Amino acid sequence: QEAVKRQRAENEEVERWRAKEKEAQEKLDADSEDVTKVASKQQMLRSKIEECTTKIQEAVKRQRAENEEVERWRAKEKEAQEKLDADSEDVTKVASKQQMLRSKIEECTTKIQE
Repeated sequence: QEAVKRQRAENEEVERWRAKEKEAQEKLDADSEDVTKVASKQQMLRSKIEECTTKIQEAVKRQRAENEEVERWRAKEKEAQEKLDADSEDVTKVASKQQMLRSKIEECTTKIQE
């Protein structure tokens, strides 16, 4: 009877160890699955980061090109304004000269009539 008790106790101990082993294996499987999911998510995030980085680089290139275009237009605008200012100055000079000539014509006409 003592041997039977010992055998039962050993069997119960073996069953407890098997249950613990099964529980540990299930936890390991669940953790392995979690690690796989995390690795997959990490890879997906890396891909998104690369995609965003590429888009940012393209946007920066476009912005630089647009800034260069704006500078070209500013230079053209400045050139046109300078030409307009010069033309305006010329028109003012011509108008002044024309006024002076009219005055002289009037003066001469008056002298001729006298």
